[in-house]
Amino acid sequence: MPTPDISDYNELFLRTAKDHVKALEELVLKLEATGPTPKITEEIFRQAHSLKGSSSVMGFKKITDLCTQIDQTIHPGDGKDRFEKKQTAEISRCIVEIKNILENSTTYTNT
Repeated sequence: MPTPDISDYNELFLRTAKDHVKALEELVLKLEATGPTPKITEEIFRQAHSLKGSSSVMGFKKITDLCTQIDQTIHPGDGKDRFEKKQTAEISRCIVEIKNILENSTTYTNT
């Protein structure tokens, strides 16, 4: 059985990735409006984590790295989940970069 060409899934990846980015943008707006809540921060983490997995499979290393930055911003790994304005700015910066990559990607690239 031949191995499927991963580029066959590119259109689906781009479509679902853009959905994740839209959800992340909406969540950041909620975060800015209401402040951090466990529900919002966990949903940001979940969206970024899902996007990280699919971008890794599709070979979009830069998106994978940016999603990892979002993960680490939400859960810094020191056992102290805290949230400050600079963290919101960092998440927003990552989202903008991801969005730019997706808007400039029409075919499979290893970026």
